[in-house]
Amino acid sequence: MEYETYRAFSPVTVMSRRPGQMINIGTAYDAAKFLLEEWPPERGGPLVLVAMQALHDCLAGQLAPAIARVAFIEAARQANIYVPPAEIDPVTAGRPSPRWRKSKPRRKA
Repeated sequence: MEYETYRAFSPVTVMSRRPGQMINIGTAYDAAKFLLEEWPPERGGPLVLVAMQALHDCLAGQLAPAIARVAFIEAARQANIYVPPAEIDPVTAGRPSPRWRKSKPRRKA
């Protein structure tokens, strides 16, 4: 099976059934497999059905992976298992944070 068949998208992090364990999902295939095998049955809803259809259409080549990703994220939000990405730390992004800069005392003229 070729990689394109898996229909890659930007990774999405969700909580697994095991407490405290998170799973990164980066393809439509993995998202569909998660929906079928790992999705908490008590957390179903209308958006889960929409996500299943979107992922099916994506794997069939009829829908863009980005759209299927959004449908999966919205279903995970509804089920309260979506883990949003952490905000980018300005220090590690190359821009110093204002709180870390020390200002020098100004001299009085």
